[in-house]
Amino acid sequence: MFHFAELNGISNYQYHLINDKDVEKGVVHFNQMINIDNVCIGTRGKAGPFHQSATEKLIKDLFKPIISFHLNN
Repeated sequence: MFHFAELNGISNYQYHLINDKDVEKGVVHFNQMINIDNVCIGTRGKAGPFHQSATEKLIKDLFKPIISFHLNN
C-alpha cells in the first residue's frame, strides 16, 4: 500500500489492517467499526460453480456500493 501510494503520488490516505477469518468477514467487521461509504475490491475472476469469490459474497451480503476491478496476474 505504501509503495503504491508513493508511486502514484497519493499522500492523503488511510491504511487499516484487519485480521479476520476471511476477506468478506473482515470487510463486514470493518464496516461495522467505521461505517464505510463504499468498497473497492480487486478480483481475479476465478470463481466457479463450486466456489464463490469474495467479491460475489460481498455483493450479496454487504448493502454498500461495491466497485470491483479485474486484477492482472
